[in-house]
Amino acid sequence: IYSDIIYSENKPAFELERRRLFFEKLLGMNIQQQDTSLRCIFDSIDKNTVLMSMISLSEYRNYPIDKCIVLLKKLLSVTDYKFALLGTQNQSENNLAIITGVNDSDRVINLAGKTNVTQLPDILRKCAFFIGVESGTVHIANSVGCKTICLSNGSFYQRFHPYPEGSNVMYIYPQWFKDGIKNGNLNLMDVYGGEQPWSLNGINIDEILDAVSGIRDNQRNGGIGE
Repeated sequence: IYSDIIYSENKPAFELERRRLFFEKLLGMNIQQQDTSLRCIFDSIDKNTVLMSMISLSEYRNYPIDKCIVLLKKLLSVTDYKFALLGTQNQSENNLAIITGVNDSDRVINLAGKTNVTQLPDILRKCAFFIGVESGTVHIANSVGCKTICLSNGSFYQRFHPYPEGSNVMYIYPQWFKDGIKNGNLNLMDVYGGEQPWSLNGINIDEILDAVSGIRDNQRNGGIGE
């Protein structure tokens, strides 16, 4: 397929364009060219911007929308940060529901469907910090030195999380999960070895706010005590 693309054209084609055509033919689907106008979105991300990703591809890993609204309202009232909500195009509607709920579109923008995985390292480096449910974005954030608050339901505990001490990621678990681990009521091999459909609903909003306060205070003090 690739050779046919190269030699069927009578004019030279830039290599990245040929690769796009190759995958279009291979997968039988349209792949749009990257929109260079996204640069203006990146320019709006700075050290006063908090990136958030509260919706996952797995429904049980989503933080409830009503709690997202309460959390974001409180963050808007006690900080001067701007907020940018990440996600896929399919998650845009959920993000819009959150933005509508907080009624502050001047400080909250919806980036769902407007970025791709290759662009995440750039904006994660530039932002103040990241709040998100457990996903690949958390691992990218850690790798580029972005302070992260990760909401986890506990699945694969000690296998993919928490990161060893000294990482950029702080994990927040539902209280029942923390109690279960502490009291030995959860079988660690079951938790370690399988994906559990546990809800994030038990994660307390105040605990997230406390984590945000800790990061903000540390940044104001120039990172002393990290």
